[in-house]
Amino acid sequence: MSEQSTVGRRPRKRTTSDDTRAAIADALLDLITCGNLQPSRDEIARRAGVARRTVFLHFNNTESMYAALVKRQEPRVASLIVPISREMPITQRIIALAEQRDHLYSTIANLRRAVRYAPDAHSSPTLAKSYEHLRRVLDRQVRETFASELRDLPRPLAALQRIELATSFESWHNMVTHQRLPRTAVVSHIVVILRRELGVSASAVGATR
Repeated sequence: MSEQSTVGRRPRKRTTSDDTRAAIADALLDLITCGNLQPSRDEIARRAGVARRTVFLHFNNTESMYAALVKRQEPRVASLIVPISREMPITQRIIALAEQRDHLYSTIANLRRAVRYAPDAHSSPTLAKSYEHLRRVLDRQVRETFASELRDLPRPLAALQRIELATSFESWHNMVTHQRLPRTAVVSHIVVILRRELGVSASAVGATR
């Protein structure tokens, strides 16, 4: 081969084992997010651009698959949890939190549904740790967003617990899936609960919407 024929040619990028695992995990995550809650190994392989046996080679048990999913999903989730400035009026903070939780939960809903009914999901230490981490992050966001208002309440801990319940994925999922409420109604319900717990009048919230 002549020297000229190699000019301008990019060196082939070497694919590592970690790259392949990441591609498979991303393929599974994308399929689930798009609504395919139980994708086959063939579908995962096609999406990832690898052979079917490669999927088995890298993920020979469900716990390793859960670990890869969590590793790929957590940065996506973190990008959706945006700090809400305490300089904003309380009414705007209430609406911002309700809308942010709705967007977050709608984004992760299919993945939560997919693992919810997996036979070994309830005994997975990886998933349990991930769920607990997310719960702590979201609870901290509530405490930080409404810190001054919670301090002024006669029973701040009780109010905080009710707010955390109302803004949890489980409550959102119940309203969307079981009560079949449109998401706009779900956001409105969360706003109502927040304003009641924080002592904000309905007219004050309504004036900002």
